[in-house]
Amino acid sequence: MKRSTRRKILYGSIVFFLLACVGVLFYAQGYDFDPSNGHVSKTGGVNLVSNTSAEIYLDGKLAGNTSLLQHGFSQSRLLPGKHRIELRKTDYQTWSKEFVVSAGFVFDLGEAFLPRSQAVIQTLLPDIKPVSYSSNNNYLVGWVGDDLVFYDLNRQQISVTLAQKENIDSTKLNIIWATDNQTAVLYDSKLAWAVDLGGQTYQAVNLPRSFLRSDAQLLAGRVYALSTQKSTPKNLVYFDFNKTSSGTLANGVNSFLVNNGSVFFTSIASSTIWQIKPNQTNPVQLSETALPAKASLINIIITEEATVISTDVGLFTLNAEKKLLKISATVDNLVLSSDKSILAWSVDKELWMLLLKSNPLRSELVTGKPIFLLHKGERIDDLFWLNNQYLYLASVASLDLVEVVSQTQPVTYRLIDKNSEINSIVFPTNREKLIWLNEARLESAEF
Repeated sequence: MKRSTRRKILYGSIVFFLLACVGVLFYAQGYDFDPSNGHVSKTGGVNLVSNTSAEIYLDGKLAGNTSLLQHGFSQSRLLPGKHRIELRKTDYQTWSKEFVVSAGFVFDLGEAFLPRSQAVIQTLLPDIKPVSYSSNNNYLVGWVGDDLVFYDLNRQQISVTLAQKENIDSTKLNIIWATDNQTAVLYDSKLAWAVDLGGQTYQAVNLPRSFLRSDAQLLAGRVYALSTQKSTPKNLVYFDFNKTSSGTLANGVNSFLVNNGSVFFTSIASSTIWQIKPNQTNPVQLSETALPAKASLINIIITEEATVISTDVGLFTLNAEKKLLKISATVDNLVLSSDKSILAWSVDKELWMLLLKSNPLRSELVTGKPIFLLHKGERIDDLFWLNNQYLYLASVASLDLVEVVSQTQPVTYRLIDKNSEINSIVFPTNREKLIWLNEARLESAEF
């Protein structure tokens, strides 16, 4: 072999080696060849977790499966631009959405929730005539035969039974629930009973009839109500059925509510909001600015980041200076996510949300400002969280599952078309499970 030939081979090998090194370095740095434009582009990626194992399809091609234990999926080296991802599993609805990959960034899709195509139904009670359920939706009260039962919907078992011997007048039966869901007061036209849901016991109590009415509220063994005298202003009074004593908490009160372990009320004189706890004697002024005259409190939600006040004249937040800021003129349903980061509410057919603290999936959104999510074709009757990313929406005709927190177009599922047999959706107990009434049967439905 001639010296010139050997030299050419050597130089060619060096050039090839250098090109290969450059290619490896580019590949290691996340670059890849884009056949759509003939250029080398820096790639990105995508990741997600799923509630169940599933096959992953990227741009119509099988890309793998979610991990065995965590049901997670991550794909790197995706070229910049629009992609479609699908999660498929037999007997489950498909989860699908489009997302846009940016060079050098990993797109986080959060949780992909795949509900079953058909719910797994279990009969909890074959025959119950419901009377009431707790304000926080943990207990259902109803007649099973001649007995009145308190049914623990989380544990799916009867917690307390009041037998027929108590001679309860079913036509005049009412219940006052405590917000901690540990106690309740049951009363009819003649008698009253205090029910200890945690201890699974009950006892007859002697309560003044003036406290036994639909607007009364219960906290820490005390029943609170507005005085019944015809003259105004009315006073906020209480009866302690453990100590069999009564007292006045505040004078000149327009409205009140019990929540978050406190009693909140509005003053007629100033229309400001006040707060007092059962072991305190002096109320603390919660708001410096006034509500509109005669506004009534409906709900107050307090977290580390925010205080949100729902009234019959709108929804307000309380800023650091204790001033009320109106964020919505009307509110039909109001629910707080379990991590206390998102507040969602409905107004007729519309769904809105408020970020109380920054969310990694929606880092571009500003906290404390209302965000419009969607417009449904019919009025939203009820809503409740599945987890911190998805909401159930209940209406007259259907039950839907909606992805609330998403960087892309939200995923929406139609879970059931309600019919005459399903009387009402009660609430979710844990993640996929719902409990509803199907004619007289109390059923658990797992999606």
